[in-house]
Amino acid sequence: MNLAGTEVRKVERCGSTNTVLLDEGKPGVLLIADEQTAGRGRRGRRWYSAPGADIAFSLSAEVAKPPPGLSLVAGVAAARALRALGVAQAALKWPNDLLVGGAKLGGILVETLPARCRARGAIAATDRFARSVHRARPRARH
Repeated sequence: MNLAGTEVRKVERCGSTNTVLLDEGKPGVLLIADEQTAGRGRRGRRWYSAPGADIAFSLSAEVAKPPPGLSLVAGVAAARALRALGVAQAALKWPNDLLVGGAKLGGILVETLPARCRARGAIAATDRFARSVHRARPRARH
């Protein structure tokens, strides 16, 4: 399925929607997962998105020069979009939590790769990124 030039794909289960898109390296893909088993949050926290209870998705894109604070830019845009859709109490809590009425709705994780290098974990300024916005709760995995 295509949506305004973006390929939309849905999978039942994956480890991390960001990882799938970063590994593919193809811009313009929106990947939605019913269940995400190895999502990542700040400080290396693991996130599990339960099927039927949470939403996990990532959008891949290429930009010529990512702005400083890209995660903050994405968060502000998401909060504004929610307010435009009628969620009046939508807000952003530094640095990446989306809140509604003071309760956490979800989080944003921006990951980047250098344009000419497929090495994972690169920190340098880049022109490729995947953004993951998800409503999920950290869960202990036993």
